[in-house]
Amino acid sequence: MKPIATLSRRKQGLALLSAGSLRVRAHGNLCVQGAAVWVTVDGEAKDRLLRPGDSLTLAPGHRLVVEPWVRGEHPALAWQ
Repeated sequence: MKPIATLSRRKQGLALLSAGSLRVRAHGNLCVQGAAVWVTVDGEAKDRLLRPGDSLTLAPGHRLVVEPWVRGEHPALAWQ
């Protein structure tokens, strides 16, 4: 799956329309807004369900797949 975004300090937000992969370039927090998302982080045994208001701390080099939890919903992701 080709990355839909590279997360760094320059990237402020991303509207998620379908599943996509992300690559992290700088330490930060992926914050969920609007609707829940399903997150798979490479190398981790368990997937995560993140609801609006939840965040996930990530480091450079992390790769993840993010998709809307409910088909047809369009969550927004913010990078802080």
